[in-house]
Amino acid sequence: MSKYIPTLNPYAFKIGPLGVHWYGIFMVMAFLGGSYYLIERGKQAGYDPDRLSNVLLLTVLWGMIGARVVFVLANDPRFGPIP
Repeated sequence: MSKYIPTLNPYAFKIGPLGVHWYGIFMVMAFLGGSYYLIERGKQAGYDPDRLSNVLLLTVLWGMIGARVVFVLANDPRFGPIP
């Protein structure tokens, strides 16, 4: 007896050739929620919100760059395991 498990469409919606993935929507939601939390808690602790925004921007930028580097290193056959 086989059970049917429906597959989830990876696209939340498409506008012409542009498709918005579900993981992208959730990543943006996580970024916005984390940003709001960081700035609000930072204000309560006495930190400058502008400085926290700058740190947040740099952290996200370097996180994206680092994630891309790791993706390339992990998926490019030239950088495979050492024999």
